[in-house]
Amino acid sequence: MLGDVLGGKYRIERVVGRGGMGVVFAARHIELHQRVAVKVLLPDPSNTAEQIERFMREARSAVRLKSDNSVRVTDVGRLRSGMPFMVMELLEGADLAQLVDHATLPVTTAIDYVLQACEAIAEAHALGMVHRDIKPSNLFVTRRVHGVAVVKVLDFGLAKHQTLDADRGLTKSSALMGSPPYMSPEQMRATRDVDARTDIWSLGVTLYELVTGTLPFHAGTVAETCALVLTAPPAAFPPSVAGLPEDLWRVIERCLAKDPAERFQNVCELANALEPFAAPASRGSAERVASVFHASTMSSEPPPATSAAVAGITDTVTAAALDSTTRERKPRRLAFAIGGAIVGVAAVTSLILVVARKTESSERDMVNVAITSTIGSAVVSVADGAVSVAADAPSLEASDAGVATPPRPSSSSPRTGTTRPKLPPPDPKKNPAARF
Repeated sequence: MLGDVLGGKYRIERVVGRGGMGVVFAARHIELHQRVAVKVLLPDPSNTAEQIERFMREARSAVRLKSDNSVRVTDVGRLRSGMPFMVMELLEGADLAQLVDHATLPVTTAIDYVLQACEAIAEAHALGMVHRDIKPSNLFVTRRVHGVAVVKVLDFGLAKHQTLDADRGLTKSSALMGSPPYMSPEQMRATRDVDARTDIWSLGVTLYELVTGTLPFHAGTVAETCALVLTAPPAAFPPSVAGLPEDLWRVIERCLAKDPAERFQNVCELANALEPFAAPASRGSAERVASVFHASTMSSEPPPATSAAVAGITDTVTAAALDSTTRERKPRRLAFAIGGAIVGVAAVTSLILVVARKTESSERDMVNVAITSTIGSAVVSVADGAVSVAADAPSLEASDAGVATPPRPSSSSPRTGTTRPKLPPPDPKKNPAARF
């Protein structure tokens, strides 16, 4: 496999990770010389069709996410065997599971990492996706160009799409999908029926582990772990870890409420609760989480009403957007109406000038009187986009209407017999054009 070129573009260089479903390689684009990560699905003879569909679902999910805290997916393709591969940005760093294996994280650092994860999860939830496998090994810490740490949320392979009915066919109620120590009680009971609040639970377990180095539901076997998650309260902060704020425990305890209705109902609420524990440099994270959620909600159809964790805030955002749109339309209609009125007056003025040039002096005087009277009696009314003309309105002077008209003849001057002044013949010496 090493040295092979996939899709005619990506040359495999080394293995960077391996899991139960696939292998991740470091590769290089042979034309652009860009380093990328290529995730290749390993064949499973027992259920290849569903496995391929889930893999492609992960690619389609990831490519919709635009947050800086999500991994960029740039391409997909097929091997000669027909198995798919996915091309992603290549990350340099370590996941949080590797970091916590060495030592617990300072509270402010752990809070910062979880808040960054909330940004990516907020976008996914707004687009109708539930991750269902949030854990330290799926939160990867890398560095920006200027050296600041950034957390990337990995692996949307188990993501549930609340807006797609086809997703229900990929997940059987009896299937246990996810990592038991980080799974919510409702996810253990029926994986396909969970909503965004199951990710709130997983974020709470993850944060607990980052600051304590252990799990709130710790047992020797998977069965015992599931029993604790379903029936026992979470373990309090261990006495061996000093300096953990009591208020932080209350935040985590709410994330780990057995009843989803008693948890934070969305990641925006969780981010607001966590921000007071963050370092000064991380302040404003809750606002960014809310901005990501709102922007993504407005750019897509809202999830169905069964998702109580997302529906409440979606309704609020939609109502605010409708109100804002209504406010914007009124001044726009008013501007169009005023513009139309101005164009109409300009057209009438042009017509007056044309007629006036072709009319004898006496006729011009009559036209001027009639037009002046008409303009004086016309009142343009603009209100909320409507334009009307009132013929019985009080007269307006020509100067008020912005139209320059010739002076009216005085009542004592005759209306007939007016002659035009005769101009002297052109002098050929002064005007060369008059010679011809």
